[in-house]
Amino acid sequence: DPNQLIRASALRVLSSIRVSIIVPIMMLSIKEAASDLSPYVRKTAAHAIQKLYSLDAEQKEPLIEIIEKLLKDKST
Repeated sequence: DPNQLIRASALRVLSSIRVSIIVPIMMLSIKEAASDLSPYVRKTAAHAIQKLYSLDAEQKEPLIEIIEKLLKDKST
């Protein structure tokens, strides 16, 4: 969707679903959002990381990679 608010809202809703079956979908969404052009969407991805980790701690390594990518972002 071209609207950053829609993309961020979709990720926020997805990360609020506390069902372990959607962990792969949530991980993919967070990875894509972490690379989004919009700083707002990237911020939402950062907030979603802790929700995914609390749902599935086995995702720690890929989540650390995403956190590192977000911390290296110089545009915000």
